[in-house]
Amino acid sequence: MNIYLFREKVQFLTNFIFRVNDLMKLTKKLAAERDTLFKEAGKLRTTVSVLKEKRALQAERKIMFQQLIKFSMDEGAAQKEAIARETARKEAILIGIEEATKVLETKDDELLQMRNKVVNGQQKIEDLEKNIKDQKVIKYNILNSK
Repeated sequence: MNIYLFREKVQFLTNFIFRVNDLMKLTKKLAAERDTLFKEAGKLRTTVSVLKEKRALQAERKIMFQQLIKFSMDEGAAQKEAIARETARKEAILIGIEEATKVLETKDDELLQMRNKVVNGQQKIEDLEKNIKDQKVIKYNILNSK
């Protein structure tokens, strides 16, 4: 009878040790994933900052183009003899504005995608941190249930 109880305890302890080892491996894996996601989030934040700077520069360029159009229109009214030349220039500027607007829209879409990636990355980090906390609680409960 004592041998049977002893074997049961040895089997229980062996299973417990394997479970603890598995939990430790899982904790290391989750920590590595968390670190990777932190690195990715940092890179994404840097990318977002760069895109914001580019967007601000493009907004300044857009304002510059809009001011240039106004100037062109004022100049055209003041110099009727150069209407044809100024009209062609105005059309070229409008094409530039349309292209700049398309680029801005593309960059806005890219920025939105990057923001979504950052949000998703942050959510993954939160989920991983929650998983780690849960694993710690399980580990704690297992260790304290002896």
